[in-house]
Amino acid sequence: MLFDLIATIVFGVGMGGIAYGLRKLSKEQLPSWIVPAFAGLGMIGVSIYNEYTWAASTEAQLPAGAVVVDRAETTAFYKPWTYLKPQVEGLLVLSDIVVDGRERDASLIRVMRWQPAQAVQLRIDCEGRQIARALADGGHEAWQTVETGDPFLAAACQM
Repeated sequence: MLFDLIATIVFGVGMGGIAYGLRKLSKEQLPSWIVPAFAGLGMIGVSIYNEYTWAASTEAQLPAGAVVVDRAETTAFYKPWTYLKPQVEGLLVLSDIVVDGRERDASLIRVMRWQPAQAVQLRIDCEGRQIARALADGGHEAWQTVETGDPFLAAACQM
């Protein structure tokens, strides 16, 4: 978060400097408001860029074998550009898949921007199409039957 803030400020100063230089090159024919306008637009632009690219850079840093099973895409009225292309606010990642007979043990990790990742251990029955939350004592909660095309089932059972 700190690096995003620093990048936003640096980019705003840089864009303001470009506008200032253009104003001097034009012998001050350009209006003086162009300097803060360029700085503000530059800061907004780099913030939007960071919001749209964090998910892809996070996915690139996932360990081998981790599978993104869902992306939480959102729109917001105060971010009108998200109506053109929804913004990814979170990822669900299935990782550390271990085969145990016809069942699989896996970690389901919820990754959200600006929040720490949260993990839940799952027990997945591939043949029975069932998923249960694993418990610390080695057991699991009640099985829940899922549809054939369920992304968690598909990701865990592809092995």
